[in-house]
Amino acid sequence: MMYLLFLDNSEVANSRLSINSLGGFIISSEDYVKLSNEFRNLKSKYGLDQDTPVKWSPGSSDVRYTKFRSLRNINNFRVEVLNLINGYRIKIVCCFINNNLEELRR
Repeated sequence: MMYLLFLDNSEVANSRLSINSLGGFIISSEDYVKLSNEFRNLKSKYGLDQDTPVKWSPGSSDVRYTKFRSLRNINNFRVEVLNLINGYRIKIVCCFINNNLEELRR
């Protein structure tokens, strides 16, 4: 069986540290097809085109997510995404990367 890995990065804003995080999930290719179809249906339900990108917490200055940020019930959409993935066997992955190793050595 083949598995797929999806990752997204995020920079943690902190005055003392420079940290990036990677988070995502691993899903079987069979489940991915089913989940992908259900996610497309969910996007349609909320009036989003299939090519409209979505992100849990998109930056306010990133114009790619303007339509997603303007959803009237964005929190309901997020809850439905969580309920959707709850029906699948996925593994969540997360790691933090300190970009300033010199600071750690002090």
